Amino acid sequence: MPEPTPRRLRAVATSMRERPIWEAEIPLEVIRGAALPILVICGTWQRAPAAYREHVEPAAVNAALREFWG
Repeated sequence: MPEPTPRRLRAVATSMRERPIWEAEIPLEVIRGAALPILVICGTWQRAPAAYREHVEPAAVNAALREFWG
């Protein structure tokens, strides 16, 4: 278990006040029909396998984000 630092305790307290995701009513038909730009990036660098971290640079992800937001 990670050390309960003030920042982590604040994050836990904040998440305890949030509505659980399974209660969200998402208007999928409205979203599906919207002309919105979409970029999907999944995962975290900290949990990436060592082989992945050795061969893939975060610069590629950062470049994709810059292009998307630009």
